[in-house]
Amino acid sequence: MAVCSSKCKYFHELDSTGFDAATRNSGNGGFGFADGDDGTVIPTSSISVFARKEFTISDLSLVEKVIFNLNYDDSFVAYINGVEVARNGITSIGQPTYNQLGEISHEAKLYQNQYPDQFYFDIADFPAPLMQGINVICVEVHNQTAASSYLTCRPFLSVGWNSTNVSYYPTPTWFIPPVVLSTSTLPIVVLNTNNVEILDEPKIHATMGIIFNGDGNVNSLSDPFNEFYGEVGIELRGSSSNGFPMKSYGLETRGPDSSNYNVSIFDWPSNNDWILYALETFGL
Repeated sequence: MAVCSSKCKYFHELDSTGFDAATRNSGNGGFGFADGDDGTVIPTSSISVFARKEFTISDLSLVEKVIFNLNYDDSFVAYINGVEVARNGITSIGQPTYNQLGEISHEAKLYQNQYPDQFYFDIADFPAPLMQGINVICVEVHNQTAASSYLTCRPFLSVGWNSTNVSYYPTPTWFIPPVVLSTSTLPIVVLNTNNVEILDEPKIHATMGIIFNGDGNVNSLSDPFNEFYGEVGIELRGSSSNGFPMKSYGLETRGPDSSNYNVSIFDWPSNNDWILYALETFGL
């Protein structure tokens, strides 16, 4: 199900007197200016844009996965049913004010034929309560500067069902379903960022666990971390490859005081600088 491919309520640079959906503008997503691919063009002086759309879940028991994609420039916060599910570039607590500037410069991806940022959740880990019947997704995007040349807000929400008999709108042509494996004969690397997005820079703090039961043996996500478990700093690696669905990462293993910590993994020479490398071609 793609959200904001049809009519959405939206407003921009509004006063802070409250939100009444019935009084707001309605337009085709995405919203913004100067990218040349906006369904609804808003004034070029806009600092922020807020988009809201209702969507219906006919049978909540069928929902297994939730994937939120956002093509945006520069910072955002997203909510479902009033609960925050993702944000980037706004570190203040709570909902930003309409005239609050974003803290980072983040380029929209779709107009560059790159994959929009993706946030993937198992339904058991999804921070927002989904409801049978009508639900609401709200996304606010904020520019980094008041004189910015671009603003883009184009959200997509996809829901994975455990039934082939239920369907809504087709997913976008660029959409690639994530591959989730619970077992593999290859080592399994598990990264936990506590829902903090991995950026191009600087490195963010995370933990990494590696499961490896030996050559030719099956490794399972339910197995203990037996090859490595510890703290790491991690960031995106590459330039144009950052637009691919599967990304490469650079990371450093860290000690308890967050200093670089040399370790040996898979009997390789001890080091603290490592690369998770993904080679992939991608086009829209």
